[in-house]
Amino acid sequence: MTEAEVTASNIYAFLSKAAHYPLEDHINKDFLEFFVLLKDELSGIDTSKEPSELLSQFEQDPDSFLSQLQIEYTRLFINSPSGVVAPPYGSVYLHDGDRSLWGNTTAAVKAFYRRYGLDIADAQVVPDELSLELEFLSYLAAKGQTDAEREFLEKFFRPWFCHFKEKVYAEAQHPFYKYLVELIDIFTNEEDSDYGTKD
Repeated sequence: MTEAEVTASNIYAFLSKAAHYPLEDHINKDFLEFFVLLKDELSGIDTSKEPSELLSQFEQDPDSFLSQLQIEYTRLFINSPSGVVAPPYGSVYLHDGDRSLWGNTTAAVKAFYRRYGLDIADAQVVPDELSLELEFLSYLAAKGQTDAEREFLEKFFRPWFCHFKEKVYAEAQHPFYKYLVELIDIFTNEEDSDYGTKD
């Protein structure tokens, strides 16, 4: 991604991809280099010594690095011996604290998507999943729908993501996911306050 391509829409899309299950087609040197640069840019301070360790680990053994990410993703977001550590779904944190899916907030998120002409083809996909919400925010930013972007952040994304971030930060054993939730937090907070990069 070149400097000219660093727009709010593209940053959301990048963060959405980073929040997906890690696969070889997107976990590569270019991806991790941009990850390091983005952390520096969004934080406003030189933090490259931290995430650049990820790049060094990847260069030493790409297969091992990817495998470690996949194991950690599964442990944090899909399943572990003690259950799902940090479910990446808004309703888990907003639905009366009972950690259930498909609550009232899920339906409200789906209705918000539909308001802007989008729907989810696969009925098994949970609308308030982290990467999907970031993808939707990318869509809004690309369309110049800044009021809708801000509304979605305020009503649906930030209220649950803050709790999710704390959980990931406390439980993550691989630094990639700590850095990722930090990036998402900084960027969505800036966008919500009308401070961040705009398309």
